[in-house]
Amino acid sequence: MKRLLLLSTLFIGAYTTTRAQIQPTAVENMMYRRVLNCTDIEYNALCMIPRLYKEGKMDTLDAVITYSAENCGMYEYLVTLNILRSIKNGTFKEEISNLYDPKGGEHAVDSAYYAKNILSYLQSYKERADIHRDSKRYFPYTIAAICDYYDFLKSLAVSLESKQGMTPVESFLVNYYTNPDTAMLRRLVGPEYTGTTLQNAYKGYGKAGGVNLGLTAGFWMPMGKLSAMGNHPSLGLVAGGRGKNFMCDVDFNVRFVNSPQEHTTVKNDTLRYGKDFIGYYVGLDMGYSLLKTKKTELAVLGGIAVDAIDIWKNPNNTGNNNNNSNNDRTLFSLNLNAGLGYKVYIHNRVSKIMQNRSYIDFQVKYNYVNYKNAGGSEVTGNAVTFGIVYGSYKKPIHHYYDAK
Repeated sequence: MKRLLLLSTLFIGAYTTTRAQIQPTAVENMMYRRVLNCTDIEYNALCMIPRLYKEGKMDTLDAVITYSAENCGMYEYLVTLNILRSIKNGTFKEEISNLYDPKGGEHAVDSAYYAKNILSYLQSYKERADIHRDSKRYFPYTIAAICDYYDFLKSLAVSLESKQGMTPVESFLVNYYTNPDTAMLRRLVGPEYTGTTLQNAYKGYGKAGGVNLGLTAGFWMPMGKLSAMGNHPSLGLVAGGRGKNFMCDVDFNVRFVNSPQEHTTVKNDTLRYGKDFIGYYVGLDMGYSLLKTKKTELAVLGGIAVDAIDIWKNPNNTGNNNNNSNNDRTLFSLNLNAGLGYKVYIHNRVSKIMQNRSYIDFQVKYNYVNYKNAGGSEVTGNAVTFGIVYGSYKKPIHHYYDAK
């Protein structure tokens, strides 16, 4: 028993001593087989680049940039650095053929790369420069690296503000990187930027449209003799797309609920009476934005459609029940309409490739119609429609922000 107790004591002591000797740092040193992913590469690049730049080790810095780009693609933090370096060195060109490889080797990109991506890179720079106020999306250990790196970029931009002989585009980029604000993009419509790739990219970003889909609800309110049909609720669906300011949708909606008073129609030489009512609208709706803010939009609306009213069979008053299946009557009319829409954006979701903005759109339109009901109730008159659209608008990520 004493021998067993002694062996147990020695074993526990040896185990405790061994465990105490193996520290976490020792375990980390043992784990020498490592696979770098893009998160690791970006984190290390963010930490290394400012130090290498301040130490003047440009060859090593270029090697880090090339390694990062070859393994993970050309991220904004590399593009911004190369733009500022080229402005400082007097080698900036808008095609920036050396965005990918600082030495312009086999990995250099063509001129279209700058035109396609510069606006989204400017937006990305602003978001990361604001990391001090919004750090929830990042891991704690990367926040300090991001903050330090973008402080470094900003200080580099500030050092260039007094540089002489800069072009308008160079001055714009330096000012933007010093105090990032997408509202500054509105300056690019100025004559000093005429013909520049940056201005063309800004003017063209809205031309790449997106897809719109929505549900509609509203009221149809006829006027004149047509008012005898009564007011009717409607439900429908819109689908289409839009550019920067122009919108175009296919609109289908149905109006329902019986009329408040009887109407008459003639079918098969027989006068028929009824209150049944159902209406259809199938058309092309267009709009043009007059005024936009980040959350709202006012637009002028117009459309052309086929409008129809079905006056359903009501055999109880016809005196002839032999052809009940043919007792319905449809009245058709061309619908030309115009009005206003006020859109309120209620949610904005951004993924890596798409932006999805949901909205509520309040619409009022005057509809010119011309129904014919020969031998039956007179249906002359036009209509006013009130509608609410709940929809969602999706467009590519490199066009997702609106500087206005």
